[in-house]
Amino acid sequence: MHTYTDGMFSLHDKELDHLFDLVRIKPESDKKKRKKLLHDLDALLGYFGELQKLSTDNIEPLSGGTLLESVTRADQDRVRMDDSREQQRRECVGAFPQKENESLKVPPVFGAEDVS
Repeated sequence: MHTYTDGMFSLHDKELDHLFDLVRIKPESDKKKRKKLLHDLDALLGYFGELQKLSTDNIEPLSGGTLLESVTRADQDRVRMDDSREQQRRECVGAFPQKENESLKVPPVFGAEDVS
């Protein structure tokens, strides 16, 4: 069972075994290593206890983690003039092997000879 006294959180063997189970690794069996792990985890949790003592009364919460704005450039318009676009369309249709009334004619997708 863990204890919480005076802002200090302390883990015990049962919680350590549970943590090993959560991260799906084999529990440490060496007693010295377990003791060091418990000590290190207690120290880490102690830092969180220190953070909990800070007052955040006049601090505005962040929604995205930063107040920075995007520094990427805006996309540039690459729209061709209408005459140029029409000429490009005619060239593309003219270069296509089969066409019918300014449309591109392609073979049927599902193998039917005539899908009229």
